[in-house]
Amino acid sequence: MGKEAKKVNLKVLVAALGVENIKIIDPLDQKATRSAIKEELAKDGPSVIIAQRPCALFKRANIKAKLALKVDQEKCEGCKMCLDLNCPPISWKKGITKEGSKRKGVSFIDGTICNGCGLCEQVCKFGAIS
Repeated sequence: MGKEAKKVNLKVLVAALGVENIKIIDPLDQKATRSAIKEELAKDGPSVIIAQRPCALFKRANIKAKLALKVDQEKCEGCKMCLDLNCPPISWKKGITKEGSKRKGVSFIDGTICNGCGLCEQVCKFGAIS
């Protein structure tokens, strides 16, 4: 709404509730996120994981834009793992087949709206997104 709001320190707030196991992560670092979840699930008692990063869909002056990512159609196996991210720039192109493969299409990234966060690149097991 454009109005200034008070900033809440979530770590202090959660600690005030008596939670001792508190971890702050960057949700775009998928490897670190999975590791944090496994670590916290293994601990006794309650845990809180705070995913801290500005929303990737909002363009703000303090976030440096990165280059849009692209899908290499030769490497894409059509597994649709990147589509599971529900990222608006990622779509599916039906009918693009590859000899010797069961794929029935490929993923496509709209470079005009991709902000280059890199999450899809981390998810792609075939190295088709860069």
